[in-house]
Amino acid sequence: MTQPSEPPAIPGPRDGSAELCGTVVPVPPRLTKAVIRNFRLLRRTDLSFTDKVTLCVGRNNTGKTSLAKLFAFFVARKKTALHLEDFSADCYEEFLAAHRLFASGEADQARDTVPAVTLTLHVAYDKECGQYGPLAPFVVDLDPDCSEVVIRFAYALGDGALKEFFGGVPVGPDAARRFRWFPRQIPAVGRFAGV
Repeated sequence: MTQPSEPPAIPGPRDGSAELCGTVVPVPPRLTKAVIRNFRLLRRTDLSFTDKVTLCVGRNNTGKTSLAKLFAFFVARKKTALHLEDFSADCYEEFLAAHRLFASGEADQARDTVPAVTLTLHVAYDKECGQYGPLAPFVVDLDPDCSEVVIRFAYALGDGALKEFFGGVPVGPDAARRFRWFPRQIPAVGRFAGV
């Protein structure tokens, strides 16, 4: 009768150190910083992530869920469009200002004034590794001392969509009337872009 064999042991320490049987194992890429603009409560937010553990704690209505939803939107692509309520409330005046510029014939300035939701990720990598996996397309710096990739995701008004976005918005001082129109249009003319 044979004894069941033990599962093969995985060589190397279990404490997370980089040493593996006397050789150095490349450190996997890790997120070091996230910069968020114009998403819900996260109007201007910069987050730093530590080497070991990062916890997101805080009181209710401080942006924890918004942070998770933003990552799901851009990184996991769980949604295909944003709505007016997904933009920071501070952006509302920027939408109105852009509409005023558009109505006065200043299309280029209006386009530059329309707010965008952005997520910029800073990812550190081991420059000695040579194999970067899914990070490879973003490692474009020829500087041999560079060990960081910056990936920017944006949800912004699509190219050539300014007229479609503002074309039917009523002109005048009644901001509430204009805002009733915006929620239908943002998903229709917004564009996801990773740069």
